Amino acid sequence: MKKGNIIEQGTHDQLMSLDGSYADMIRLQTVKSNENGASSSRTSLDSHHVDRISNEKDPLILPEVDITPASDHEKSSLAEPIKGSVIAGSIRKTMGPLVRPYTLLVFVAFFAALIVGGQYSGSGLLFGNIMGVMSPCNRPDYIRSQGAFLSGMWFMLACIEFLANFASWAVFGLISERLIYKVRNMSLQTLLRQPLQWHESDARSPSQLLEYITKDGNSLAGFSGSIIGT
Repeated sequence: MKKGNIIEQGTHDQLMSLDGSYADMIRLQTVKSNENGASSSRTSLDSHHVDRISNEKDPLILPEVDITPASDHEKSSLAEPIKGSVIAGSIRKTMGPLVRPYTLLVFVAFFAALIVGGQYSGSGLLFGNIMGVMSPCNRPDYIRSQGAFLSGMWFMLACIEFLANFASWAVFGLISERLIYKVRNMSLQTLLRQPLQWHESDARSPSQLLEYITKDGNSLAGFSGSIIGT
């Protein structure tokens, strides 16, 4: 049909044999389908070619490396000794006023600890002299007299060592207990000065408040007394 009029009529083969409008329409449809197939195949080839090129380029991409400037490492290495010096200065400022009333006891304790350390040298000297005196080249009277003298010196050294150990441990222990009492007392006073809102905030419990009082004292007790003396 064309413009409402029947111009050709018959079967497909008959209309194709006439080579008229119907035959032209069929040829146009065939050409369009071929063009679509060619374009789709061309598109698939292009996409495959692009994928292959991108895959070839992938190994050329270098992984990202996190490069930290050397200055940052130097700053971190310098910050550690600075932090240690700040902590040491803070300890001195905090413990200095607490230990100042017991300065005399501290000197006595360190003097006793010095005597305790010196007994090793004294024992070595006495033992060396005893070995020299007991030589067969010496006369028996000389060996007996020097043996009695050196044995008395060794006994005296043992008595001094005993008293020095007792004094060192006792005085260091006394200073330790007094410092622990002071620290716990200061912690309790600090807690009592806090307002009621502070005690009720952050879910603070009585056991946690008690830990504030005992924690610093226990830490100080772990590094005092006999530990400092030895």
